[in-house]
Amino acid sequence: MRISLLRTLAIRQLSSLIPTVACLATLLIAGCGSGDSGPDRYSVSGTVSRDGQPMSAGTIEFHSTTNVAGNAMAQIVDGKFSIGSDMGPTAGSYQVRISSITPQIAPTDPDEAMEAANAPPPKEEVAARFNSETELTAEVGPDKDNSFDFQVESSP
Repeated sequence: MRISLLRTLAIRQLSSLIPTVACLATLLIAGCGSGDSGPDRYSVSGTVSRDGQPMSAGTIEFHSTTNVAGNAMAQIVDGKFSIGSDMGPTAGSYQVRISSITPQIAPTDPDEAMEAANAPPPKEEVAARFNSETELTAEVGPDKDNSFDFQVESSP
C-alpha cells in the first residue's frame, strides 16, 4: 500500500513537470538559429613556406585587431591552408600567427612514458616573429582577394 502511494505521488510530480520541460524545450529550439547570426565571415586560403619550402604541417591563426569574434584558425597541410566562410574571419585587419611543433608520439612502455613526461616540451619550429611576436598581417573583406601567401623562417 505504502509503495503504491509513493509511486502515485512520484508519477504526479513527474507529470506536472512535463509541460514545464516541454515549454523550456520549445523556447530553446525557437531561440536557436533565429535572430542575428553575427557579422559576415569570409573564406580565406593560401600557402605557407618555411625557409623557402612548403611547410609540411602546422597551424595558422587570424587574430582580429578589432573584433575578437572574427578570429579564425586552420591547419596547414603540405604548405596550404583554407578556411570556409562558415568558420572564416570577419572583415577587418588581422595579425597572423603561424606555428609548427613537431608532434611527439606517446610511448606505450610505462618507464618510457615517465621519461617522456619529464622531457622538455616540443620546440616551436617557426621563429617567434611569425607567431608569439608576429609581424604578419592580413586584410580580410568582401572586396578583397582573401588569398594569402606567407613566407616564414625556422626558429634559431
